[in-house]
Amino acid sequence: MHLHSERFPHMHPLAAHLLGYLGLLTLAALPAQAQSSDAYGKTMTGDWGGTRTALATDGVNVRGSFITEAMGVVDGGVEHSARNAFQTQLGVDLDMGKLTSFWGDGRFHLTINDRRGRGTSQDLAGNDYMPIQEIYSDQFTRLTELSYDQNFLDKKVNWKAGFYVMGNDFGINQIMTNFVNAALCAHPISLSTSAGWTNWPRPRWATHVTVHPSAETTLRAGMVLVNTNYNLEANRWSLHESGTTGHLYPVEFEWAPGTADKGHFPGHYKIGYYYDTSDKAMVGDRSKLIADHREGAYLMTDQKLTNNTVNGGLSVFAQYTAQSQQTAVMHRWLSAGLVYQGLFPSRAQDRVALGYVRASINQHLLQQQWQLASMGLISDPDWELNQAEELFELAYTFQVRPWLSLRPDVQYITNPGTFRYRDTDNVLALGLQAKVTF
Repeated sequence: MHLHSERFPHMHPLAAHLLGYLGLLTLAALPAQAQSSDAYGKTMTGDWGGTRTALATDGVNVRGSFITEAMGVVDGGVEHSARNAFQTQLGVDLDMGKLTSFWGDGRFHLTINDRRGRGTSQDLAGNDYMPIQEIYSDQFTRLTELSYDQNFLDKKVNWKAGFYVMGNDFGINQIMTNFVNAALCAHPISLSTSAGWTNWPRPRWATHVTVHPSAETTLRAGMVLVNTNYNLEANRWSLHESGTTGHLYPVEFEWAPGTADKGHFPGHYKIGYYYDTSDKAMVGDRSKLIADHREGAYLMTDQKLTNNTVNGGLSVFAQYTAQSQQTAVMHRWLSAGLVYQGLFPSRAQDRVALGYVRASINQHLLQQQWQLASMGLISDPDWELNQAEELFELAYTFQVRPWLSLRPDVQYITNPGTFRYRDTDNVLALGLQAKVTF
């Protein structure tokens, strides 16, 4: 749904974008009975007269989704206006254990991803590493996954290999999908900016093994080809590109108390490390030197603390990363926040989320800027150095249907020009995200 502000010349661009969603938003007032009813189904297109269920029973699972994010800068930044971004995803999973009588517990996965629109951060806010819209990047149609996975030893071991996004399996907090800004959308951005780590929708040739030593512990380890040429639009369908610089080796341990017995207070605690064998120029005042590897580590946690009458309640989360200062743009990354489900008894599936992120800049980059300034080589009148960029975000998710959610969102970003070395006013951004499952 896209409403152009040119049709309403006296309306603020953000208001013009949001007007197109108001008809959907009115549905959010439906009572809990409508929310939880199976009559509407889990997908917008339903069961296709029973065909979808029949396909799934035979081993063919068809997937599809659409996301749109209309976000505008109403104070600060470089321009006050609004932008809209879109993502459409289609995929299929083939369960070979159901499709054949001999294969075993294995599945093939195929996913195509398409992104369109314009970026609020890039055009209006003047920041880079806390994108106001989570889905703005790689604005084209591309192959995002072609992979295979198989379970062994009664599902205690899983092996996956192929062309896929390794960030879907490593370094992710699912509870953080309740936000709009990419900095709070499950993955710390510091991981993908410090090494050959990739997040959605950028696939690589990879393989990894997942082992469950016990019902509530998991160990993951893998190998990923490091090749940024796969990011290019010209290579969006390619499965073979030159330019591989090395291999990324991630390893992660997870403890998930309260998940095996499906209790009321589940939690997830992860510790991870990654090592990239690629040679890379050092950053900042050491840019003439070459590092023979890149590395980093992370801690992640989320824990449910309370339970209410609709089996919702309060959950908290936190993330912390540290990466090599030889090659990373960021020094440290810290995020924390909370999610509460069922704030209103009549809205059992709705969620309110509050989050905070702090990304500090590598001191070697600041040192280089001071050296350039002392030599009179910086003429930008807006030049300024800051230690860190921060994000505060508040979002409320209206679960209108099992297949439709609407998320009004407020973001406040301090020092948005930190990683551009510019004096940019703090940003206040407002908007709405809509998600549809086909």
